Amino acid sequence: MLAYHLQSLPKAAADEYLEVAPPLTAAHMPEARLYPSREAILHALPKSGVAGEVGTWHGDFARRIAETCRPEILHISAIDLAAFNEREVRASLGGAELRTHQGDSLTELHRFGPDNFDWLYADGDHSYSDVKKNLEAANFDLRPGGFLMCIDYTNWACAPAEPCGIARAAHEFCLGRGFVNTSFALHGTG
Repeated sequence: MLAYHLQSLPKAAADEYLEVAPPLTAAHMPEARLYPSREAILHALPKSGVAGEVGTWHGDFARRIAETCRPEILHISAIDLAAFNEREVRASLGGAELRTHQGDSLTELHRFGPDNFDWLYADGDHSYSDVKKNLEAANFDLRPGGFLMCIDYTNWACAPAEPCGIARAAHEFCLGRGFVNTSFALHGTG
């Protein structure tokens, strides 16, 4: 049904609905590496320092961040932290500091200020407009040379069967800000 509807639209309207990302150039991925999982990318990220996960559920990936990257400070923010297993994440940090922040991702990112993070993992709202705003806010919060990591790098979310704006927003961000992609990871759900 959706495919039939999209085929009846002009190409530009269908592309906009599907959040089709503008193409990157080779200059935006000069030495990009492909990893088998998002967990594998963690081994390439800076150790120690200040890291953040924007958007979490139970904290499984936060625990992996803590175990692999050993940040001095790990910031976790989410709309709702009721399901977040703070005890397990804290134990994985081995004495480092865990700071939790409950609220929407954009509001929380605006609270930090410039040059606060060595790297950020963005797993907040997946709509194009919100991802675009979150990337700009995260860029402001990053230290020079810092890393941004996005999840669900696609234009379609299978589970809710709706457009996903992450790839489009990420490509526009890279094209507009001169960021380069250093890494891509495969993930079983997209």
